[in-house]
Amino acid sequence: ANQPPPPDIWPERKPRSRQFHGTCARPGHVQLIPKDMCNPSPRFEPPPQEHKTCVPTISFQPLSFSHQTTLNNSQQHSQYSQQTLTNPSTMSLPATYKAAVVREFGSHGIEVVPLEPPAPGQVTVKVNCTGVCHTDLHAQDGDWPVKPKMPLVGGHEGAGTVVALGDGVTDLKIGDRVGIVWLHSACGSCEFCVKGNETVCPKQLNSGYGADGSFQEYCNAVASHLAKIPDNVSDQQAAPILCAGVTTYKALKRWIGRR
Repeated sequence: ANQPPPPDIWPERKPRSRQFHGTCARPGHVQLIPKDMCNPSPRFEPPPQEHKTCVPTISFQPLSFSHQTTLNNSQQHSQYSQQTLTNPSTMSLPATYKAAVVREFGSHGIEVVPLEPPAPGQVTVKVNCTGVCHTDLHAQDGDWPVKPKMPLVGGHEGAGTVVALGDGVTDLKIGDRVGIVWLHSACGSCEFCVKGNETVCPKQLNSGYGADGSFQEYCNAVASHLAKIPDNVSDQQAAPILCAGVTTYKALKRWIGRR
């Protein structure tokens, strides 16, 4: 009880910042620690090492897939196979793209699928990077009581760029950097939504579970439920924060609020 406190290895700690960066030795991993907390004093300068505060991320460029399945549904391809999607609210986009599709529980395959235009209230996001959550494994294995949609494209930690706008979208524009999060949509009018508790909305849809998510090169998402990514945060840094980081942040926020 009378032992002296451990030496302070952070003597020049600055006010906490929301900037995050990765120092893990494993390629493609992002460290979920505020930037100012990752600058040790000259007395403590450990080399980069593997740690428990990082989450693997997947970057779609320059991924090369070992196999792919081309869809032969003529109805799906009839509108898009011979053209590039263009209109005043879109950039020049390809007719098809690659997606990791689950068609039966326990496995997935890389498929070439047609690029659908965004529905009213939605935007198309070019996914540059996506994190992988353990929920994605449960979705693929189908071992939760509530089963996901089938076929399914998983993922809910996607960071990318808006490349097309659906009708009625006014709060986003082409080129905006956004994050695809777990809550794909909610009704907005039930007793939970009107109190700000849309995460328990009985009519909610979840990215990578009830709606296709970020394990694809392009993703249509509800504009009102996307997270805007600041310019000083890269896609690789932002992706895992969209689920794992937010979960940890909320727990800390509640704990600090009760102190």
